[in-house]
Amino acid sequence: MLTKFEIETCEKVRDHYRSKNINELQMANLLTIAQYASVYSACKKYIKTNQSVLDWSCGSGHFSVFLSTQNAKVTSIGFNSPGYIRQLLPANVTYIEGDFSEPVHLPFEKNEFEVVFSIGVLEHVRETGGSEASSLREMHRILKANGIFFICHLPNKNSWIEYVVRTFFQKKFKHQFLYNRNDIESMAQSAGFKVLNAERYGIFPKNSLEKLPPSLARSRMVLQIFYLLESLFSPIFGAFCQNWLVILQRQES
Repeated sequence: MLTKFEIETCEKVRDHYRSKNINELQMANLLTIAQYASVYSACKKYIKTNQSVLDWSCGSGHFSVFLSTQNAKVTSIGFNSPGYIRQLLPANVTYIEGDFSEPVHLPFEKNEFEVVFSIGVLEHVRETGGSEASSLREMHRILKANGIFFICHLPNKNSWIEYVVRTFFQKKFKHQFLYNRNDIESMAQSAGFKVLNAERYGIFPKNSLEKLPPSLARSRMVLQIFYLLESLFSPIFGAFCQNWLVILQRQES
């Protein structure tokens, strides 16, 4: 079941996007947004007031919306035009437009951030000419000593959802790169990070819930029933969940 904090946070993010008349896939309704509920709780433990945090490759900025509610100093970097993304981001978030020609280097100083978040980003860096190893080294550079790097929605190599899509639905979106625990530990160690936590989550597909009737999609009761089932089945079939949540801590070189 979801906590009061998780439900209220999901509702805040949903209401923010509804007020902007934006219909992003993951933001379609309360049930689709709630795929990030456990991530919100995990991240909250590491965010302190006035901390400098970065939402790396922020997309439409939905995670920056969450970060803006946590009294942190939020910077977002992404590849949408500033004119478009500024309409979506809260006023207390600093947005920096990324450089398509630079797949690794970020326009930040050494030791600039205390926490960096990768929400469905690290698994795509090879598609744009970079590599996980290079990006992790860059995160090590811009993080302060003992800084935290969150990697969320990293696709699990044993995910049953990925298997079904690859086998039976060739035209649907699928991740090119999938990861297991050994991959995570190897990448972290080679870039100077310590793995504080690595856990799998997400046994049921969520984005397909975007088509639910509004009366169901807005219901807290339906939300709790669905995520109660999620909480019951995920531990049993954990090896086959969709995603990894990974928390890394920067170590001194």
